[in-house]
Amino acid sequence: MLKKRPIIIYLTLALVIIGSGMYLSRQPDITVIGPIKEGDGLGRNTIDFIKVLSQKYNINCLPTQLYKKELSIEAKKAIKNPIKRLGKVVLFTEPLWTPDNQHSKIFKKLAKSKNSIKVAYSMFESSLIPPEWADILNGYFDLVAVPDEYLVDVYRKSGVTIPVKVLPLCVDFSDLKTLKLKKEKKDIFVYTILSSSLYRKNIMASVKAFARLFANNENVYLRINSRYSLDDTNKKIKSFIKRSQIKNIIFSESCLSRKQYNSLLKFTDCLINVSMGEGFSIQPREAMMLGIPCIVSNNTAQKTICNTNLVSVVQCPVKEPACHFFSDVQYGEFFKCDEDQLAEQMWDVYTNYEAKLKNSKSMRDWAQKYDIHSLKEEYINFFDLKTLSEQIKND
Repeated sequence: MLKKRPIIIYLTLALVIIGSGMYLSRQPDITVIGPIKEGDGLGRNTIDFIKVLSQKYNINCLPTQLYKKELSIEAKKAIKNPIKRLGKVVLFTEPLWTPDNQHSKIFKKLAKSKNSIKVAYSMFESSLIPPEWADILNGYFDLVAVPDEYLVDVYRKSGVTIPVKVLPLCVDFSDLKTLKLKKEKKDIFVYTILSSSLYRKNIMASVKAFARLFANNENVYLRINSRYSLDDTNKKIKSFIKRSQIKNIIFSESCLSRKQYNSLLKFTDCLINVSMGEGFSIQPREAMMLGIPCIVSNNTAQKTICNTNLVSVVQCPVKEPACHFFSDVQYGEFFKCDEDQLAEQMWDVYTNYEAKLKNSKSMRDWAQKYDIHSLKEEYINFFDLKTLSEQIKND
């Protein structure tokens, strides 16, 4: 018996090692590659993909950027998944290319993975995407999913030859659904802009319109929070506020926690997003989830929100070359709003607020379509291996 014990221990250890090796060599259902950051649009999107898809599929995640604050349980599990092999489906959620953010190592790894279907979830904020993006998509991916119908034509016109399919943006509204719908304005009326300080975001137009209407009116405030600035737009905004001596515009620069972000939304009377180009347009959907009146520019992927007839719409008659923060090369066009009409809409919301609030319930009902739980079945079906293969084959 004593002689048999070492043999039994050896065999047990061997079986454990073999079993572990077999487990670690398994191919996950889906590998998600992209930024992980709860407070940022792109990073949040990656997390929400993991949340919804992990309800059915075995997910691992290879983060391109990782911010560990406020990580969901699903995201932590996917990141810690010991299986690092690329999945049967690879989902890439990072911007495809910028001069300072290239992914050549990742793309080479994708090229070597012959047993994976590669999907890029992608958007852009002007009427064309960079030619480098089209080359990457055609060279390394089997399909590109975009969050809005507008973008299908943009990607086709830009030279993308692989299938381009619409997969609506999903947003985790769990926290916002616990908050009550907007029913009345406060004694101090607050316009809010939650964005980044980029020229494309057109924040200065709102600042000037607000100054024209409400400069130093102690009953009205414009609250702006910028996640970051890459083109000195923040300096121009702060300079205008200081030069004009306006005390009722509050400008801050911070990547907010979800609690801080939701608090700003909760105390908002009107959200403004008059960007010259949008790919996701998350903030208006979040405001609509709370029944908060919105003023939005009618261009690019944001047209979908304008077409609801539930928001105040500002037309965008002015076209100008779309030069993004990472390049001085033109990629299509931006669409600039009429500043007089913007001021008119700001005044209209302020003076007819009770009428605007009658749409609160309808706003929430519409935004609910983009909730992570509402889109669960659509997302799970979209990433079904057989369904994806057929989409690629039949396109």
